[in-house]
Amino acid sequence: MLEQHGGQWFEPGGKEPYSGRARRYYADAPEVKHTDLRLRKGVPDGEWLGYAKSGGLAVSASYKAGVKEREKWTGEMPQADFEKAATTPLQVTVYPPIPPMLS
Repeated sequence: MLEQHGGQWFEPGGKEPYSGRARRYYADAPEVKHTDLRLRKGVPDGEWLGYAKSGGLAVSASYKAGVKEREKWTGEMPQADFEKAATTPLQVTVYPPIPPMLS
């Protein structure tokens, strides 16, 4: 889980702001992704995606150094319902290592 301090996200006990992908899930459906975003130096930077409980894309946004540049709602879920949904804390997204190439 990531922790927010002074407007930036950090790994627990970390000294440097977190850079990488992170996700939140619906609290009452922890297998369903709510948000998926990229953080650079502890703030949103790049793609930010929000998902409805059905799994469909509800909103997409783009950030640059923590500032939202654009946002588009798809109609998959009402904005008010998405924003008030109970979610898990922001978690680091860990991808499995790429398997070695066979030569």
